[in-house]
Amino acid sequence: MESADRPAPFLHRAALGLAAGGLLGLAIGAVESCLLLTAGGMGVREPLAEMLRIEAYYVVAAAGLGLVLHLLILRRSLAATVRVLLAAAAALLGVVWVRAWLSGGESVTFGMVVGSYAGGLAAVAAAWLAGRVLFRRPAPALILGLVAFGLAHGVALVGTGHAGGPDLGIQPWRGERPPNIAVLLIDTLRADRLGCYGYERPTSPEIDALAARGTRFEAAYAQASWTRPSVASLMTSLYPDSHDIRGDYDVLPAGLPTLAQVLKARGYHTAGFSANPQVSPLYGFDRGFDVFGRGGSHLLRRSAIGILDHMAKRTLRMRILPALTGGGAAATAGKAGKKKAEEKDPLAGSGAQALNRQVFQWLDDYDGRQPFFLYVQYIDPHTPYSPPEDLINEGGQEPVSLPAQFIDKNAPPYPLSSYEAAPPEVLAGLSRLYDAEVRYVDREIGRLLNRLAERGLLEDTIVVVTADHGEELYDHEQWLHGQSLFDELVRVPLIVAGPGVARQVVEEPVELIDLLPTAAGWSGAEIHFPIQGRDLGPILAGGGGDPERVVFSERQGAYPLHAVRRGRDKLIRITSPDGPVWLQYDLGRDPGERRNLAAEGGPAAELRELLERTVAAAGALLGERAAKVEATGAAADELKALGYIGDEG
Repeated sequence: MESADRPAPFLHRAALGLAAGGLLGLAIGAVESCLLLTAGGMGVREPLAEMLRIEAYYVVAAAGLGLVLHLLILRRSLAATVRVLLAAAAALLGVVWVRAWLSGGESVTFGMVVGSYAGGLAAVAAAWLAGRVLFRRPAPALILGLVAFGLAHGVALVGTGHAGGPDLGIQPWRGERPPNIAVLLIDTLRADRLGCYGYERPTSPEIDALAARGTRFEAAYAQASWTRPSVASLMTSLYPDSHDIRGDYDVLPAGLPTLAQVLKARGYHTAGFSANPQVSPLYGFDRGFDVFGRGGSHLLRRSAIGILDHMAKRTLRMRILPALTGGGAAATAGKAGKKKAEEKDPLAGSGAQALNRQVFQWLDDYDGRQPFFLYVQYIDPHTPYSPPEDLINEGGQEPVSLPAQFIDKNAPPYPLSSYEAAPPEVLAGLSRLYDAEVRYVDREIGRLLNRLAERGLLEDTIVVVTADHGEELYDHEQWLHGQSLFDELVRVPLIVAGPGVARQVVEEPVELIDLLPTAAGWSGAEIHFPIQGRDLGPILAGGGGDPERVVFSERQGAYPLHAVRRGRDKLIRITSPDGPVWLQYDLGRDPGERRNLAAEGGPAAELRELLERTVAAAGALLGERAAKVEATGAAADELKALGYIGDEG
């Protein structure tokens, strides 16, 4: 121990401060990680890896603080240094612990974490005893204990944390290399706003060129009219009633295999990038991806040390650096309405250009040894409509005030309710802004395709361009999305181009749930778990489709909606407290869905039976309920800015 009469030698004090701080940081990080895992109910894909990231931050921070305290301030007392470190940690953790205790949540199983820490603590005890015997001094023993804990924890991580997902009965590819697969999903994109789908304005030259060398599906349907359930259907090949992602707090059930897991099991390198917080690790969408680009560790961002790190970086970026360089809010206020969303907080970094930077960085690191599966979800043209200034001025359009509105999925849909109509000039302005957003993301998709071509990857890549849902611009007296199942919301673009894909237009209806079995077919994988989609491979190769194919969409809430389409006939059922409301349309004669045939004598019996049978079959396949989690912090700010939660959320 140190003498009370004189300070210990300089290096001795430094080592003691570093070691004491490092070990305390390790313990504090472990405690908070376990607390977050237990209270969050998040279904974290690799809990040990997430925990190690938090522990590393705490080790560095606490070791640095311990060094400063014991070397320069509390030089005579290691115990005083430890007490100060513990007090600082308690203050930092208090807010997060109380928040986690109040929010509750469903527990997750992490027995492997307990085993890992048992082994790590045993290693610490053995190393401490060995250090005292060998060195007879506390500092080397503390350092040896820190190293032993890290090694033991790392061994457990290798053994259990990277287990690679469920056994799907899929063997890695052998022999002929399967194609790369790139799914480019454009959030909130209406099919009828692309040139290749007949739109008169030049919004999509890059996507149009891609469609000209591949297959364009004229009648592709999303399974929901808002992001999370729609993308969950794409990833699992299940309808929302089967995968149970229906509300704002639902997490993708851990037992459902995903498209990324299928291709990973087949030997693909899997990379996902999403600008929409609805599709993030918080809700389980990183499962099966080797890389998921949402910026850092999700669990780390929820931890006390992660929040402190974020606040420090934000203060440095937003306040200190502008003050030092003479910048600030006044320098940019004149352009605030015209800047891209990625330049504005809380949607900083969300625009297509910023997302492409992440994808390009991944491409620069890609070594080509495995075929890749790339999933990119662009947020544009989601509200708030804020295209780049050059594209606004291109159409002579100034920004129009339309703040993102809270999408209340419990509100009555049309025709049970409607919003006040916007003046014609405002509606025209919003339409032009939306088109400019489409042109912006089209331009960025062109940049991504060019980058793939420059790397010599495009000719071996099957590219899919689609959307999770569309957008209503007062087509049926309502705005935005999530509130109905009309074609402006659930009919989405679907374009496929690449090796083995015919140049054609397919008129027969298809669904987003078809992407999983289709991609599995491209990779050579056989599916041995329940799905509801179909392999579109034969159609893409030039074969015919099924003109009687039934496609299905749904939306839950206080007024559940279900819709089926077969051929040109479409039926929507709205379940209301006063009984079901039926909407039936002949899309061949009435593509705008204006004449409700059900109002002229009730729904066609055959269509009604078909809808009820499809709903029952989807519910019968439900095997695992979705866990619940509430977005907090930066994720909640993003969702609020996009209109998914209200001010109270």
